[in-house]
Amino acid sequence: MSNHLLFDSLHLIGACVLVALGVQAWRSSRRADDDGFATSLTSRLARGRGPASAFRASLVSIAANPKAAVFAASFLPQLLPHSGPELPTVLVLATIQVILDTAWCTGLVLAAGRARRWLGRSAIRRRIERGLGAILVALGIELAIDTR
Repeated sequence: MSNHLLFDSLHLIGACVLVALGVQAWRSSRRADDDGFATSLTSRLARGRGPASAFRASLVSIAANPKAAVFAASFLPQLLPHSGPELPTVLVLATIQVILDTAWCTGLVLAAGRARRWLGRSAIRRRIERGLGAILVALGIELAIDTR
């Protein structure tokens, strides 16, 4: 019974946080454009913060993310051969995953680079923030209503 109460309490606290974040995003969309969003899109990176440092930061982020390890531990064993050496299969599957992840991330970076100017427009920024705010409020309300 105490775990149920704790779960419901955390559920409601999470719902309140989502609604508050949504309202905050909606309110920030009304502010003037001097908040630095467009400036941050068009400004130069700080000294020493080039593509290589961004790549290193992404490697640290990926290495610290436990989802990749959970995926590998739960999904990849199903693809291993029942007899024979497993190491070559694991190496091939890991290589395929690295190639696909690299292609996906490269495409995402290229798309973001092309969308940079468009995303920096104040009208687009306001629409994105309002949409994000509405989604967060809706998720918060749904979480508050959801009972288990």
